[in-house]
Amino acid sequence: MGEHRRKADGRRVFSTEFKRTTVQRILTGEKMVAELSRELDIAPSVIRN
Repeated sequence: MGEHRRKADGRRVFSTEFKRTTVQRILTGEKMVAELSRELDIAPSVIRN
């Protein structure tokens, strides 16, 4: 997944490019939200939002 910056409270901060790439993978049908969630270790609700 790579390293992402973290806020002071420990939450990860994802770059705009990472977000666009992630959404594109879902929109093209490459992966479903659940699959991508497991692969990237991100909650499905975070991806949906």
